[in-house]
Amino acid sequence: MDNVYFDQVASSWDSKRRIRRAETLANIIKEEVPDMENKKVLEFGCGTGLLTFQLYQENAIQIYGYDLSPKMCSIYEKKIELYEAFYNVHLIKELTEEKDYDLIYSSMVFHHIINLKEKLEEVIGLLAAGGTFLMIDLDKEDGTFHKNEEDFHGHNGFGHKEVKTLLQDSGLVNISVKTVYQGTKYINNQEIPYSLFVAKGTKR
Repeated sequence: MDNVYFDQVASSWDSKRRIRRAETLANIIKEEVPDMENKKVLEFGCGTGLLTFQLYQENAIQIYGYDLSPKMCSIYEKKIELYEAFYNVHLIKELTEEKDYDLIYSSMVFHHIINLKEKLEEVIGLLAAGGTFLMIDLDKEDGTFHKNEEDFHGHNGFGHKEVKTLLQDSGLVNISVKTVYQGTKYINNQEIPYSLFVAKGTKR
């Protein structure tokens, strides 16, 4: 699945279902990282900013958003104006434009990435020493979640042991992986259950 797909769906991305999920996931992020004050944060794969704008008012936090979809980024930029968040929400065009983040998080991003280990190492490399990495993504499933998306060539979720090994190999310590969210998705008028995990680690 490439950026063309996300450009095509950008205008309808902020559905009630995704907004509700973002509210829940933002609370999970705050539980995992309760001391967000004055942190420099990257949302890798920010999309339209559903998570960013749940978190942007947290104690002088500085959030940088990065995404490969131009139309998703356009909506993100409009939200910066809408919420008058110029002082602490920023959209970066290149992943390496900034570095030394205290926190990097992503939601439902890495299962789309083919060269997973390479991209994890690149993203985690942008953390400051002692910084936190949070990865929210699909628990391992049978492919049903994307079965109607012909251009999807990513991963059908991940097992927890697999994720832990990947993060260890990418330079993280103190790693935990746990399922935190149960959801449903309608496919061909059928309600399909799925679950999400959060993986957390610290950069050496």
